[in-house]
Amino acid sequence: GTVLSLILVYISRSVLLQDVQKSTAVRTTYVPLMVLATGLFLGLSLYSLLHHQFQLTVYNKFKSAVQSHVKSFEYGITPYLESLYSIRAGFDSSEHIDRKEFYRLVNRLTHQYPGIKALEWVPKVSEKQRNQFEQQASKTLNKPYAFAELNKQGKIISAAEREWYYPIYYIEPLQANIKALGFDLGSNNQEFSGLMKSIDSNTPIASHRIKWLQEDKNSYDFIVSLPVFKQGSLTETIEHRQQSLKGFAVAIIGIGPMIEAILSQHTSIAGLDIEFLDIDSLPGEQFLYSHNPRKSRVETANQLDKSQSTYQAKQTMQFADRQWEIIAKSANSELYPEWSSNNLQLPVAIFILSTILAFYLRRAGLREIERNEMLAYQTALLDAIPNPIFVFDEQLEF
Repeated sequence: GTVLSLILVYISRSVLLQDVQKSTAVRTTYVPLMVLATGLFLGLSLYSLLHHQFQLTVYNKFKSAVQSHVKSFEYGITPYLESLYSIRAGFDSSEHIDRKEFYRLVNRLTHQYPGIKALEWVPKVSEKQRNQFEQQASKTLNKPYAFAELNKQGKIISAAEREWYYPIYYIEPLQANIKALGFDLGSNNQEFSGLMKSIDSNTPIASHRIKWLQEDKNSYDFIVSLPVFKQGSLTETIEHRQQSLKGFAVAIIGIGPMIEAILSQHTSIAGLDIEFLDIDSLPGEQFLYSHNPRKSRVETANQLDKSQSTYQAKQTMQFADRQWEIIAKSANSELYPEWSSNNLQLPVAIFILSTILAFYLRRAGLREIERNEMLAYQTALLDAIPNPIFVFDEQLEF
């Protein structure tokens, strides 16, 4: 009887557990795995979203700073070109301007705009007028003045005879540029081509990069010219402008000082390395200037990491008739930070919570299995006993 009772208990327990094994397997294995997989998916999705949004935000900030610098530079170069129109306006209003009047005309401009190294009046002089101009200039300067040019060895010599001359007749500041007085711009093919091109367009024309008076081997300058015509003359066509040409207003502009002056006046600190290229020049001669980021008062040298260039942008702009390319790179890790491990806190927290929840669900399922097994065992045991069992509490109540 005892053996038969044990056999019946085992059979009953097996039958009762067979139906619950499937449901308990789901609760102890599949549900925790699904929770863990869901947490992993949510964590990775959130990481990807945060990473993308972070990069987009920083890049938009960088791009906005670059666009602001380019617009500021386009705005800032206007007065430099307007200085030539001021000279032309002076000659338009007066038949003759002497050296002192020219000084008063441009003195404010040379002091107001740091990039202007020289403002010049370059008249168109025929071969017959050469002696007259040289003698008059020598008299007003109290020193010898003569039309000059460079020979093949780069030495200054007297200008050769030609039909027309375009000498530097007035120049300010005078003392800093006195070596350039008398130099015939028509003796240099590239400079002469720029002068003629300005007549055709009747707009300022800029040269390729040059080294004005060889002042600094590491910096470049350029020449900008604008034609000036005789009073009351026709200027509608190229032929009219060529016939009525009186001379040229010319500016020698230092690229570096001009760029730094414009950016310091019109932009805020943005942590940008900016390179300026003249894409109309030949390869190897396109580089103009490299601007390093400015530091604020609270920044230290360690905060500017020039090796960092996570973000880069290129834009073109027009300077006179030339196309300049501006290449900007991020150079401040505080203004344009990289993605760091600190941003992983929320995705990792989600994954950890899902792991804890999966572990809890598995433990709860295992405990449920244990309870079901015990209940099945007790039920089978009771079913196997032929006589009823009455259970009383401590007060002998049924």
